[in-house]
Amino acid sequence: MKKKIFLLCLLLLLILGGVAFYILSQPPKEKLSEEFKDEAVTRLLGRKAQLSNDTPRGDTEYKGKYISFKYPAKALVYKFRENSTSSGSASLEDFSFDLKEPTVTFNLNISRNSSNLNSITDSPAFKLRELRDYEYKKSQIKINNINGVAFSKNENGIERSAFILHNNLIYAISVSGVEESSTALLFEKVISSIAF
Repeated sequence: MKKKIFLLCLLLLLILGGVAFYILSQPPKEKLSEEFKDEAVTRLLGRKAQLSNDTPRGDTEYKGKYISFKYPAKALVYKFRENSTSSGSASLEDFSFDLKEPTVTFNLNISRNSSNLNSITDSPAFKLRELRDYEYKKSQIKINNINGVAFSKNENGIERSAFILHNNLIYAISVSGVEESSTALLFEKVISSIAF
């Protein structure tokens, strides 16, 4: 008899436990507030969640003293310390930015032709690429009706670069990345929008 009462109590406890579990596992009847959802996601992630995409879209324009061009508005622009204003300094203008997906880096350097080069082919950065002809492919390029030289590299990192000697200034433009298509696309976008 005691055994039957014990089994009956155990069965009753299991039924009550099952009913309690069913009731407690039901979603709330009222809608969760946005504030509650944000707090829950923040607790799960351990940081504030970014639920909207506020990445800028389209292009923006770089307007320097010697050059202007369009580039993606979503770029992360690097701030350089001010360009040297001393008369002996060769560098006049620097501008760099990164794109995160896919990873692409852009660099622009404009410097004086302080060595009085007759041709862009005498530039050290140009010579470096020219000497590594096993790695860089050389071609002619025209940027805003100014003749220059372009290099492309497709192994051990992708790179597109261009060198121009214009108004006694050396323009060095370089785009490097991990994907050939995105690197070439950014290079073409910038090159096609350049104005001196």
